[in-house]
Amino acid sequence: MKKNIYKKIAKDVIDLEIQALKKLK
Repeated sequence: MKKNIYKKIAKDVIDLEIQALKKLK
């Protein structure tokens, strides 16, 4: 179950990074 939590956190972080990159462009 811990792995699933880490995957969700990683996905959220990646989504935030993508949003940040889009704002910079």
